[in-house]
Amino acid sequence: MITGSSISAARLSDALFKRGVNVQPIIYPAVPEKSSRLRFFVSSEHSEAQIAETVGILKEEAKRVFAEKVDMAALAIKLAKLRS
Repeated sequence: MITGSSISAARLSDALFKRGVNVQPIIYPAVPEKSSRLRFFVSSEHSEAQIAETVGILKEEAKRVFAEKVDMAALAIKLAKLRS
């Protein structure tokens, strides 16, 4: 899923992880900044129900994440705490 920014990709990945969905953000410089995305790893071991649930969670969290304003200073503080 293309998110449009590294910040959006990271925030959405974190929101999904907190809801039990393990998805990795692919961010700049691995891809151009406006092409940041989420990479889902789907296998034959996933059921249709799991995929449908993930899509539902993704829709909910994407709507919430994209609607929120991002305070860059607050984000920097949060990232620093995560690193320590």
